[in-house]
Amino acid sequence: MSKKAIIAVIGFNLFIAISFFIMNHGVGYSHLASDQHNIVPMCQKLDNPYLFQKDLFLSSVENLITNILYGLSWFLLFYILFEKNFWVAFLLSILIRGLVWLPGMEVWGFSDLWTFMPRTVYSAFLPIPFIILLWNKKYSFVLSALLIGFIFNFHPITGLGGILIYLYCVLFLTKKIDYPYRSSIKNLLLSISCISVGMLPFVLTYFGKTVTASTYNLDLYHEAFDARIPGYFKRMAAFAAKWMTAKMLFFLLPILSMAIVSFFYKKFNQWALFTIGLSFVLFIVPLLSIPIENWFNEMFHVNLRMSFQLVRVQKLAILPGYLTIGCLLIWCVNQQLLSKRIFAGITVVYLAIIILATPSRFKSIPFISDDITTSIFPNESIFTSIEDKQTDFDKMAMFIKKETPADAVFYKEYRLRSAALRSVKFDHKGASILIEGNPEKLIEWYQTKQKLKTLTEAEKKMFLKEQGVTHILSKENFEVYRLLKQIGKLKLYAIN
Repeated sequence: MSKKAIIAVIGFNLFIAISFFIMNHGVGYSHLASDQHNIVPMCQKLDNPYLFQKDLFLSSVENLITNILYGLSWFLLFYILFEKNFWVAFLLSILIRGLVWLPGMEVWGFSDLWTFMPRTVYSAFLPIPFIILLWNKKYSFVLSALLIGFIFNFHPITGLGGILIYLYCVLFLTKKIDYPYRSSIKNLLLSISCISVGMLPFVLTYFGKTVTASTYNLDLYHEAFDARIPGYFKRMAAFAAKWMTAKMLFFLLPILSMAIVSFFYKKFNQWALFTIGLSFVLFIVPLLSIPIENWFNEMFHVNLRMSFQLVRVQKLAILPGYLTIGCLLIWCVNQQLLSKRIFAGITVVYLAIIILATPSRFKSIPFISDDITTSIFPNESIFTSIEDKQTDFDKMAMFIKKETPADAVFYKEYRLRSAALRSVKFDHKGASILIEGNPEKLIEWYQTKQKLKTLTEAEKKMFLKEQGVTHILSKENFEVYRLLKQIGKLKLYAIN
């Protein structure tokens, strides 16, 4: 790779990362995703154990670099895979940044501040074990297996998908498709051993803390589970049906095209078999966790609570789509259907589109108006003043942090945990943590939620007061509570 190519790739990824960094400088907690509002308070609790003493689920307990790493690591992997073709690798490394919304309330890609979560940190590191594997040095096989196991700890749900891909590669890849090592039973067993060592931190923590014995009312637990998690997570066919959307054609059509091309160009037979097989494995294996868990629970009278997480591994089934796009582009280059100059021109035009694209600007154009394109580059003004970046919620959170007691307890507004360091009760977001970690507390949350639905506002006030709740933040008008502060439509009430 030439120096100019290296500078271009690094420069582009720096440009994207710095643009998002500037745009997000000074923003408040309202810009975080809901998952981040669970993760941030946990970290705050570790720093200060005295926080959240009366919180339902917490009482027991950098974006710029990752953004750059995400683009560079995927570029390097694609560069190695696709005949060291700079433009193919560069274009794919741009495409794979775009956000794709997937079944199971999952998302793939790396974009704005709210996407900076453990799953995207994992995605930034995912190519590295495969780069090391293809490096083909003396210890690359062992190092790559250890690393794919170790990065699993960043986000175990996505991590299981990465391990599944890795093991599939070890079983499948041979010299027939120009991979520099032979697959064998010995290598497979060595991989599993090294991966297991890397996974140990999470495995020991999870199984050491999670109780599977059902010492509580299982019927109530399932009712509470259904109140928090959509019912299709328990049904294979219903979950699989969530993939039947038009945007999935972006990943399916390249695979079908690859299969057709392989009939006429035998060189692509192995690649077609590899990507089709990998798609099948990543789609079917996670689904099987649902009936297997149900059978295991019935057979051994326990309550494993993992399949609703394991089925979300299925999101990685889109990765073979990117691989087949790369294969088809290489085929077009080799068949001289695309010259290097035309390919470079297409890439530059696409770069211009992602910089200009907003959901409204190209509303009628498929793919261009979707998040897979519009999310790659900031589609809001980068140079906005810090004051204008603060929403009404951010301003209210600052007021709450300064003007309310540290042991104040709020009703339902889970974002106040991270934004104002205050305990929160009876919210829906914290309840998702309880599903695996504390089933008894989940049942308690559900029963309280059901009870609150039956109460009048005056009765609710008395109940919340008995439960230690001191404040409510809402846009609604309440006469039974004392108004302390209003910012925009947001109103802070005291329960007394």
